[in-house]
Amino acid sequence: MKFRFTNKTLLSAAAAGVLACNLAAPHVTVLPLLWAICFVEGICKIQGTFECMSNIQLWMTPKRDFTVFFPMLHIVILGSMQVSDLLATHLMYHYHWTYMHWFVAGVMMVDLLVITVCTRHFRIVKKFPLFGIDWLGGGTNHGNQLADEYSGCSPGPEQFEVPLDNRFMFGKAFQI
Repeated sequence: MKFRFTNKTLLSAAAAGVLACNLAAPHVTVLPLLWAICFVEGICKIQGTFECMSNIQLWMTPKRDFTVFFPMLHIVILGSMQVSDLLATHLMYHYHWTYMHWFVAGVMMVDLLVITVCTRHFRIVKKFPLFGIDWLGGGTNHGNQLADEYSGCSPGPEQFEVPLDNRFMFGKAFQI
């Protein structure tokens, strides 16, 4: 994707995806749809993280030494998860749980503003076409992951409960 789109496009798409998912998540009452939204949000977060980290990779190690880059990447990802958990716990203690989604949506709006104002479309190499990508295989793989999550889940709150037989049948039918 990095050779097809500019950094500004990839960062903007990732931030907009996280923003949209966080605005939609508090209003969803169907558990499989919530899983799909969270799955898409995770993809956007990973895309944004790798785009940011690949831009500063040469600052961390001028020789592209992956033994330095990947530990730093894991520290950033795991550290972000810890800070996110602490912030969510703090916000949920004092406010309603939806405030975490509103907070992340606000951060993404600021992020989009910074990306729009401070970056420009710049391409080092010419644009590569998206030929030769196994779109069907990728879609099937993601569909299977979602189906496995749906068929093997434990019941959630009352509004999300579905009999185990229905979850299993839906998940396996979705895989086929």
